[in-house]
Amino acid sequence: MENAGNLRSGNVKIGGTQWKPSLPNQEKFQSALDNIKQIENPTERAIEIMAYTMKSQLFWDGNKRSAMLLANHEMIKNGVGVITIPIDRKEKFGEELIKYYEIDDIKDLKQFIYDYCVPTGSGFFWGQLTKRNSPFSHILLGSGGSPQKNPEPVGTQNQNKRKYE
Repeated sequence: MENAGNLRSGNVKIGGTQWKPSLPNQEKFQSALDNIKQIENPTERAIEIMAYTMKSQLFWDGNKRSAMLLANHEMIKNGVGVITIPIDRKEKFGEELIKYYEIDDIKDLKQFIYDYCVPTGSGFFWGQLTKRNSPFSHILLGSGGSPQKNPEPVGTQNQNKRKYE
């Protein structure tokens, strides 16, 4: 691929939306990255790096893969696991990502990633732990079958848990 590693120099279209990213600007990207590096929580920092890099569409191809690599480098470096998009949540992830692109509000995308894509200290994802058929549902779900507000993982200290309300 002749353009591999070079910043995109023309317009691109994103499937599923009319939104179009602006041309990449190295100084603007570096400034945003410097701001993101100031985020104390390593998981939140990784999610911000991933989302911003995906939205920036720096390259002609491979933007989401590159963004996941950057984010997971940050996650692994800090010993907090990896971000993975479960196959059964891929479509919903795409919807949340497009919503972030269009309205520039990362809250719902972050919550989705925390719920389904970032492991808790026990190796499960919050979305898995709060399903009715989960082996942990009797601990995490109230008598009405709804998740308890801000449940703590059993026997762990979870650095990854965040709720955006």
